[in-house]
Amino acid sequence: MAAGEQVRYNITKSIWRLNRSVNGWQKEVNVVAWNGKQAKLDIREWNADKSQMHKGLTFDKDEVYQLKRCMASIDPEVLFAEKSTDDNTERDPGPAGIVNIATDSTTGNQQGNVSESAETGTDETKDTSTDNV
Repeated sequence: MAAGEQVRYNITKSIWRLNRSVNGWQKEVNVVAWNGKQAKLDIREWNADKSQMHKGLTFDKDEVYQLKRCMASIDPEVLFAEKSTDDNTERDPGPAGIVNIATDSTTGNQQGNVSESAETGTDETKDTSTDNV
């Protein structure tokens, strides 16, 4: 896309409104085709008439499957648990399924390991490497 060229988009499906701010902008989950390309799952903030948007995240089909798997393994109560006020130690987070990301110094690719304990009750990890992260 050349500099100064207008971004074209088509919201093909509205899925969910996550929130609405006091200024009228809404964080939404939609399926959007950008610049005539294949539609992707899209999470971003839009103004009320959808004529302006903030930066967001887009996911192709394979990434949606990975995101769905990741989100299913996260317990929000555990993820956002506060430190214990009694002894100043953190609560046991349990199997939150948090992904640990590391960058391969030879390729620059990022690789993640997801704790399988959230899914299978084991302590094994599974490589979730992708070449396009």
